[in-house]
Amino acid sequence: MTKSQRMAVRALDIIRAKSGNSEELKKEYKSRMNNFPVMVMQSGLAQTSGFFLAKTAVHQEYLGDIAKILNAASGRPVANGNQLHERVIQCETVEYRLLTRDALIAAGWLKRYGQALLA
Repeated sequence: MTKSQRMAVRALDIIRAKSGNSEELKKEYKSRMNNFPVMVMQSGLAQTSGFFLAKTAVHQEYLGDIAKILNAASGRPVANGNQLHERVIQCETVEYRLLTRDALIAAGWLKRYGQALLA
């Protein structure tokens, strides 16, 4: 399987697990799905991940889900949102750009499946 396919499979598993949540939690999670890519493009992955860590539990959960997808798909393992943020702020420019690209791909998969399954 390609890296994108591994990301898609992991994202689908994550979204399916959230389908049993309350409507309020689904709504807030969908809002994070819509905001994350825009924030990364405007402010960068380091600032966005730091912001998500400092906010509500749903923000932190979403960042953790991005980390899970990256962990499943790449050779740059990060177990949770905190580790993702630490890695992002400590890495070199080339790795930062790769992590940003992969995080945006992961966010895209979450958004696609979220729009379909968390309706």
